[in-house]
Amino acid sequence: MTNRCHTKSERLACKPLLESLIAALRPKHLVAIGRDAQSALADLDLAATAVRHPSYGGQNEFIGALETFYSVRGRAVPQTQLHLL
Repeated sequence: MTNRCHTKSERLACKPLLESLIAALRPKHLVAIGRDAQSALADLDLAATAVRHPSYGGQNEFIGALETFYSVRGRAVPQTQLHLL
C-alpha cells in the first residue's frame, strides 16, 4: 500500500483491461492523471491530456488543470465536484 510508479510489466499486465475499458466507455477525450497514466496511454498510442496527480501537494495544480480542461470545452466543473475526485 505505497504510492509508487507502476512498473512496465504491471502496465503491460493491465493493458488488456485498459483497452477493454476504453473500448466499452468510448470516451471523447482521455485525461491522464499523473505520469503513470500518461505512460500507460502512450504505450497504447493513445492521445491524452496530462494533468498532475493530486498527491504530494499537487491538489491545486490538479484542480486547476481540470477546471481549465473543462472550461475550454464550455462545461465548467463546479468546485464542489472537483473536491470529490
